[in-house]
Amino acid sequence: MVRFTPPVTLRLHAGEVLAWQQAPARMRVVGGGRVWITQHGDLEDHFLYHGECFELRRERRTLIQADHEVWLRFERDAAWHQRFGQWLRRGLRRLTRRATRAATVPG
Repeated sequence: MVRFTPPVTLRLHAGEVLAWQQAPARMRVVGGGRVWITQHGDLEDHFLYHGECFELRRERRTLIQADHEVWLRFERDAAWHQRFGQWLRRGLRRLTRRATRAATVPG
């Protein structure tokens, strides 16, 4: 299994299959034909064409197959970054509320 860190663009030839079980990401078809996506636990298969996106989740084993040569762009999941940023800001607010002012002594 190939591992990579998004953002990255990959080319799949007709009939090639990519197994996805990495960090969450958004996949966009940026060129070429159609891709078929099937996920563990999802009763629907998904077909994407040029310009369409699909959210890939770690907890769902996913297979992506190209009908024809296709270029796929994988980007970090924006929603995950937003949740992480919110968590970090909440933690910083808690830390700053607990801080006390230092006393200065004249002299």
